[in-house]
Amino acid sequence: MARWFVFLAGAALVACANKAGPAVSAAQVTSGAMPTGVYAPAGERVTIRLDRQLDTGTSSAGESFVAHLVDPLRAADGRVLATPGASLEGHIESIDLGAAAARMRLAFDRIETVRGVRPLAVRIVSATYRSVPGELRRTPTGTQVQVPARVVMPAGATITLELVRPIVVGAQ
Repeated sequence: MARWFVFLAGAALVACANKAGPAVSAAQVTSGAMPTGVYAPAGERVTIRLDRQLDTGTSSAGESFVAHLVDPLRAADGRVLATPGASLEGHIESIDLGAAAARMRLAFDRIETVRGVRPLAVRIVSATYRSVPGELRRTPTGTQVQVPARVVMPAGATITLELVRPIVVGAQ
């Protein structure tokens, strides 16, 4: 499956999202019709808040997470498509630990809208996180051990996402 990968400038947090567009029925595919209706356009931005901490030192690839919308997601005509508090589901795609920097790749899978769950294609615009540098530590036996750098996104951290593709929620 194709993925969008986005690196935050100068940061160690990476995001990816499914490139899949809105769900299309079998009738639309066979008739050649394109999905139409009420939609949030590409370029629309939403801010989400994480339910729990994500940490490259304690989290692992494949681990799921949930976040919630801070503000409503609106259609091109101003209608509310997802209310504040609506769920977004995602998972940690990968974690790369390093002595100087760590990276966490997040995948945003779906969003709860007023008309059901829809797939997401987003990029991260900004995020609240903390980088913890790696360091050398001496063990009780006198051996030096490299402790890898970490990226920590605390519970309640905010992430601003931008839609890469529209989210279609239904007919007008």
